[in-house]
Amino acid sequence: MKNTVYRKILSITMLIGGLLGVIILQTFLLSLMAFITKQDIKSAANMIVYCMAYSVICIAVVLVLRYLMQRFLLIQPVPCKKGAIFDRKITIPGLIVLGISLQALCTGLLNIAYIFAHDTEVFRNYNEIIKSIDGSMTKSILIYTLFLAPIVEELMFRGLFMDFSRYGFSVTASIIITAVCFGVFHGNIIQCCYAVPLGIMLGYVRMCRDRMSDPIILHIVINISGAVVVPVLVGAISQAAGKMVSYGFIAILGMILLAMWFLKGKESDGYKADF
Repeated sequence: MKNTVYRKILSITMLIGGLLGVIILQTFLLSLMAFITKQDIKSAANMIVYCMAYSVICIAVVLVLRYLMQRFLLIQPVPCKKGAIFDRKITIPGLIVLGISLQALCTGLLNIAYIFAHDTEVFRNYNEIIKSIDGSMTKSILIYTLFLAPIVEELMFRGLFMDFSRYGFSVTASIIITAVCFGVFHGNIIQCCYAVPLGIMLGYVRMCRDRMSDPIILHIVINISGAVVVPVLVGAISQAAGKMVSYGFIAILGMILLAMWFLKGKESDGYKADF
């Protein structure tokens, strides 16, 4: 009993320390760049330098810590027991379908809610954040958002933080805990509301084969779908039937595709852990 409590306390401590470490790193890099350049850090050129520096440092730190944990058995996460929940076949086409369905469902529901509640303080703040992001978006930052950011976030949350959480909690609890951390990390209520369920799905996909490549691919597909696939579909339907119909259609489409993905056959070739 004492050992279980100790593991839970240490697990929570490592998670809090990890989140604080990320915040401190972000603050340090932003302050350093502001001091060096003497310019607005939100300018396109400065944002690219910041994003690249942040990504390189995060990836290096996470990979080193994961290597040390595995090499010297510093932390031994609770293993994933194969069963009905995680016994699912994961394929690249399946991840593509899952990513598009998740993005379609989230986009549809979010925009339907925005139509009815756009004048609330929560949505006004969210809209300002989105506009500031779109205003500073360049090709380089877009590439970072679509490809590099998912790698960083997955190595961090579904990699290091999930291993921290699995040291003291079950796999299912760890998926939920890291998903909540992922939502809080985004910094506002609206993004948190859809980042948490997306984080749960990303964690679930990771534990089906215990491969970090699976949630990374899924995260990239989600981001690309949000930037290209879903907006094109919404635009085409909106011209013919209006925005409300288009958002309702893609939300229903997302639910159907998501249901189809879950109804696929289960994994039959046994459990295989791999990075």
